[in-house]
Amino acid sequence: MGTFYNPDRDITNIKLRYPKEIKYNGEFIAGKFMKYLLAQGLDKKRVVKFCRYAKVVSEWLNKPFDQIDEEDIEEFLAIVNTSKYAEWTKMDIKLTMRKILQCLGKEELDKFTLTIKRHEERLPEILSEDTIKKMVQVASEVDWRDAALLGVAYETAARPNELQSMLIRDVVETPYGFRVSLKGKTGERRLPVVLFASTLKKWLMIHPFAKDPEKPVFCSLASNYLGEFLSYSHFSKIFKKYAKKAGVKNGINPYIFRHSRLTVMAKHMTEAELCEFAGWIQGSKMARVYVHLSGRDIEDKYLQIYGLKEREDENNKTKLVTCMRCQMQNNEIEKFCVRCGYPLTSEAVREVLEGDVFKQELKKMLKELIG
Repeated sequence: MGTFYNPDRDITNIKLRYPKEIKYNGEFIAGKFMKYLLAQGLDKKRVVKFCRYAKVVSEWLNKPFDQIDEEDIEEFLAIVNTSKYAEWTKMDIKLTMRKILQCLGKEELDKFTLTIKRHEERLPEILSEDTIKKMVQVASEVDWRDAALLGVAYETAARPNELQSMLIRDVVETPYGFRVSLKGKTGERRLPVVLFASTLKKWLMIHPFAKDPEKPVFCSLASNYLGEFLSYSHFSKIFKKYAKKAGVKNGINPYIFRHSRLTVMAKHMTEAELCEFAGWIQGSKMARVYVHLSGRDIEDKYLQIYGLKEREDENNKTKLVTCMRCQMQNNEIEKFCVRCGYPLTSEAVREVLEGDVFKQELKKMLKELIG
């Protein structure tokens, strides 16, 4: 706990450990190769990833990188193509080899392509919006911080580190709910929070450091780490905890929420809009994968043409209730407006009318009228 992921620590470890741990290429990876990557302007997390993949490649080839030839490249490709790694990981490992060759001035050996087999382009398993709502509901009965984290994670499709680093000053209340600023790989982007605005509102009302703009929104509540950033492992435990409580059996991690949301949004956004929403660079291959594999509900639209299926709007699956007094957008599960306390349901109105406070106020008004 204490701080969110800091790549500087991993870079330091690579510099200290790789020269001792890696037989042939440790000093190259921790020295010249790392400097080359940083000089290209890559962020430090990417540098760490490429260095780790370079270690894997070194172990596969078992010889100094500056001595590799065409035969070694063929052996490398045979190993990576038949490995059990996911297709996207295989592409990253090949990209690592390309950067190693560029760093050594051996570009003539770079004759392989960086593509993913079309049949291997599959979206990960996703959670339905009903399942997300159930997890948020279960969490709200235990901890409003956790409920807000789950809700915001889904609605914004934010990466875990973007949520970890979100500060109080990054959250602005709006007429429709909130606007949050996320700092990701492509810079800062601002996204609305509407579906789970009331859940976030409840957490901010009891946040122990709500008036400190530099404190994390989803901070630690442990006494010895109160107000500090949550670690990724703690984040992951929160998601798994409420998945289990909600009866979700599939493996859950924070990225499943992101994938689930992007799968829904890919049916309603253009590739350019999806890139902006997800925090990808314009033209990202990931946007094309989501849009292509979501099918934009082609089957549903085809059946609608012939009257075989009614139109559905997945974006509006979660209903919002507008407060008549302050116009706050409340989640359908709320009985009272989280901003002003106005009753939103007939049940809430009955609770007010039958409550002792209302009866006392009514008696007071009658006495004043009678004089």
